[in-house]
Amino acid sequence: MPDDLSPEDETSVGSRSNPVAIGSFAQIGDWFVRFVSVDADATERVLAGGFNDSPAAGSKYVLADIEIVYVGSESESFWLGLDWTGVGPENVALDPFEATCGLLPNELGSAEFFTNGFASGEICLAVQEESIESFVFFFDAFDSERQFFALREDQGEATNLTVPVLEVGLGTEPGSRGNEISFGSSTVIGEWEMAVVGFDGDATEVVLGEASFNEPPTLGNVFVMVDIEATYLGPDSSNFWSDFSWLILGSDNVALNSFDAGCGSFPNDFSFSDQVLAGESTEGSFCFEVSIDEVDALSLIIDDFSTFGPEGRMFFDLG
Repeated sequence: MPDDLSPEDETSVGSRSNPVAIGSFAQIGDWFVRFVSVDADATERVLAGGFNDSPAAGSKYVLADIEIVYVGSESESFWLGLDWTGVGPENVALDPFEATCGLLPNELGSAEFFTNGFASGEICLAVQEESIESFVFFFDAFDSERQFFALREDQGEATNLTVPVLEVGLGTEPGSRGNEISFGSSTVIGEWEMAVVGFDGDATEVVLGEASFNEPPTLGNVFVMVDIEATYLGPDSSNFWSDFSWLILGSDNVALNSFDAGCGSFPNDFSFSDQVLAGESTEGSFCFEVSIDEVDALSLIIDDFSTFGPEGRMFFDLG
């Protein structure tokens, strides 16, 4: 991060002395960010899950509920596209990893945002109590001016920014977004031929019945399962899970991976599939936690680890 902690104009909206007010969007590169609310003493909220440690003596957890929208032309991860942290009267920016709050119920993970992608979530830092009164969060993006955000309703200035909704040109090549591989149809990615052969839009009972330690999805969400059949066309042998990654994409234009939006233990998990020889076939399932409102709009993305970029990516219709 740059050493300076404010834009050149100390009075401009988004500067440290005049941060963006709660409820207003600010633009940082290809991202729009809005703080919806801030809990300046979120310690009990953070500890409620039973997994997190208490903050150090003299500190409290400060948690912000935020909304983000991506308007770039190429897809990008929130964690790669934006840097964020906060600073208090000590004039030393906190390290988000050293000042972490632990696991958050609605943490913004490593989801991949496509154009017009929207998500809401939480960010949190451990802040010394005497610093909270003048503490501000800030966001950075490559080749973009840093933006500071207010923590209190009586702080900062509104921006009156409106987030644009961009027109998106969909692909024409088979397997591109907008021209997904149809349900049940085979395609070749890398050294594998594969097809989506099953989709369960509410596999919650199946997942919860698989293992007693599985936790139910968040209220308003469901577990969905996608079944894949694949044949290895390469030499020698390989594992499906070692050659590919997979994501689920909804109408919110945000693709979730099975680490951030996983289901726990579930039947026929492709992540544990056996090695297959040349010409042999295998089958398995992926499982994701998604909003129940997104179930009818989902598509599957499979990425070939051996091919960087869109050439190694295929979109599949889920029926």
